[in-house]
Amino acid sequence: MARRTQIKDIETAVKIFYTYPELGTKQVQELYDCGRNKATELKAIARKLQDEKGILTYSSSSVNTRCAYEAWGIDIEDLKKRLIVARKLFG
Repeated sequence: MARRTQIKDIETAVKIFYTYPELGTKQVQELYDCGRNKATELKAIARKLQDEKGILTYSSSSVNTRCAYEAWGIDIEDLKKRLIVARKLFG
């Protein structure tokens, strides 16, 4: 069974989701705290789903953020709720 790559942290994942409609290598590296090669691999996974859904991007080197999070198994609604609770509990 394949393992998923772990995100850097919840706050970064939520911030990136709501800040960037499309993700380039730099944003993927920040999200996963990974190198360029891993970011390229992850973008290829996202691009496959994006192509299946017929979603276009402004740049051939970026991927649609919503598709990327879906392809990578990141539940933004769950993360958003967790971030809200964490901020209430820990400031």
